[in-house]
Amino acid sequence: MPIFAANITRDMLDVKLGKALAVNFPLQLHHSPDESVDVNYPRDELLRMVRSLSPKVITLVEQESNTNTAPFLPRFIKTLEYYLAMFESIDETMPRHRREQINVEQHWLARDIVNVIACEGKERVEHHELFGKWKSRLTMVGFRPYPGGRTTTLYRLLLGAVMAKIHTLLW
Repeated sequence: MPIFAANITRDMLDVKLGKALAVNFPLQLHHSPDESVDVNYPRDELLRMVRSLSPKVITLVEQESNTNTAPFLPRFIKTLEYYLAMFESIDETMPRHRREQINVEQHWLARDIVNVIACEGKERVEHHELFGKWKSRLTMVGFRPYPGGRTTTLYRLLLGAVMAKIHTLLW
């Protein structure tokens, strides 16, 4: 049964004492309501709960876009800019008119765009934030950045060579 990140409790997790724990948030936290939707800060509460588990490492993969708290017109413009880059990236990496491309564009990206632009309050589930905001949230609950190593350096080189215009690796 799928469970949204915001609904996870400590009791649902099978954390073993004395064992190393790694937590991965792949494109999940932006679906958790933040202070603009819920005064109880569910997104920050989830991060605090994860911090209380003392993980050795967490990874966060999120969109680098500010579509969360901006008024409608700036949010609309930022959404267009962000998703234009997404569509250009898809065009460069997938052959045109392939079924996979159509599925991604119509069923994933289109849904996200409509939600960001047309929905407000609790109806909006897409809450993209910029790297600085995510970094602040993680720091606020006690996480610290890890400088990386050889793999990080290699990834930066590959990313720079292949998709520098489209993607950015930040920490």
